[in-house]
Amino acid sequence: MKYLRKLISRVKSRSEQTPIEEPFITLIQVAKETPDIRNTLLSILQKDEFHRSSMINTLMEEMRYKGAPDALITAMASLLDHRVAQKALELLKEGSSPN
Repeated sequence: MKYLRKLISRVKSRSEQTPIEEPFITLIQVAKETPDIRNTLLSILQKDEFHRSSMINTLMEEMRYKGAPDALITAMASLLDHRVAQKALELLKEGSSPN
């Protein structure tokens, strides 16, 4: 999964710039700046709660396997909460062109 490697590397490069308590903000910023990551997250976040949770859990396991920073895994885990997922979806859709 090419986008996952890109996401991990972008978040690792920002870890010095962004305080560890802001993993969700970093995830959204990276997704907004990287179209394939943004599209992947949009695809996941638009699913119903069951499928979204399943996809996020699978993605988190892959991230752990690939040595992703704990902050990135924490940010992904926050998307398991329906309200957080809806807010992330809203933020990622901001400024996007209509489909």
